[in-house]
Amino acid sequence: MSFVFWITTIACICTWIFRMCKGDYFSILTYVVWGIYLPMFLFFAGWSVLFLTPIQDDFYWIFIAFNMLLLLFQFVDPIVKLPRGLRFSYKLGPVFLVVVDSLYLLAMFIENYMGSGKILPGLAGIDIHTFHAPLFFYITGATYIVVALNTLAALDGKKWLLSFDILVVVLLFFGKSARMDAFIAIVECISLVAFIGITDAINGAKERSDKGPSKIKKVITAVLVSIVLLFVVQAGINIGNNRMNSYGRYDITYGDGIGYSGPELFGDALSLYYGYFPFSFYNLNNNIACVGQQGTFAGVNSYRSLYFGVLQFDNLFNVPLNEANDSKVIVTKGATVTTGFWDFYYDYGRYCMIPLAITLGIYILLRHSLANNLRKSPTCIIAYFYWVPLWFFMSFNDTVWDTCVLINLLLIAVISKRAFTLIDRQDDFR
Repeated sequence: MSFVFWITTIACICTWIFRMCKGDYFSILTYVVWGIYLPMFLFFAGWSVLFLTPIQDDFYWIFIAFNMLLLLFQFVDPIVKLPRGLRFSYKLGPVFLVVVDSLYLLAMFIENYMGSGKILPGLAGIDIHTFHAPLFFYITGATYIVVALNTLAALDGKKWLLSFDILVVVLLFFGKSARMDAFIAIVECISLVAFIGITDAINGAKERSDKGPSKIKKVITAVLVSIVLLFVVQAGINIGNNRMNSYGRYDITYGDGIGYSGPELFGDALSLYYGYFPFSFYNLNNNIACVGQQGTFAGVNSYRSLYFGVLQFDNLFNVPLNEANDSKVIVTKGATVTTGFWDFYYDYGRYCMIPLAITLGIYILLRHSLANNLRKSPTCIIAYFYWVPLWFFMSFNDTVWDTCVLINLLLIAVISKRAFTLIDRQDDFR
């Protein structure tokens, strides 16, 4: 079983390299390689003394099925290169975005207060990053939409709107301790901006790069970005340690809590990454051994965005929202997630290729929509870079079927075509 797993995994990585050489940098394989394969390989390294359960055959089977479906879908997955000279033009004016930002921040503050009695609970040492208030979650769960709207409008000349992006990320990171939500929005928006081209979007195709910033400005920018990143990483480490030691009650670090035994290359940063992503694969393997398939082929746990986000099964029929999550076995409170593949296995067992095929089918639909409407529809681009980067985080949770995903895609379809038009200036590059 392990042999077939490695053969199919290597084949997927080779396919990714081929696509990269063709200039297709943002296919699903990019996010799978860095977001799923890399942490899974680190799990195989066994850098935790808590890894006691041998790797199960069904663990390999999940990813054999996943790899084979990925390879099969490559035959209908078009090559999509970076669109030179494409620019988003914002149409609705700054007042609309100020209203959207204010509504989002207000909903966040109300949700925080409902969950903790504090507007910014993270600053008071209260951790409610998993709390979501009914109804308000449909607003606070739309972080990508808010950040993407501000970013694209800023690239069209309204640069002051970036301050709202910074405020949203800071409040998520420190105010609610929801650093994963902030990280997801950052990865999605970086992918979106990188795809359309930062220089083209800000300066226009004609002024593209002849002058460019001075070397001094480049150095200053690099230094400032490095300082901010170091600050964010250290803040994340502190939050992880505080969660592990109950905010100073015990003398224990995050690495101690997950039994980390790997190299200390970046202080506590590597142990924090290991607990969040590679350790999740051990939890998946351990739950396959200890819990197994418990759900039904209706896929209530697999398609949460449909059953609970749209159809409201939890409110209308009292169906438990987090059955798969509540049934899992954990070995340490510092690493409790089981990857997004656990939901599929919990419902379908060895037939987990069914939800995987359906989910990858959605990717193909988004992919063809992007390829066919690349220079015509802002909606296709914004929707693609909302959903596809979520695969990077499938080593953490079932992000691609999270509760708000379908609602967010609907909001993107409604808002983006009214907020933006695409300006095609590719002739300036000929």
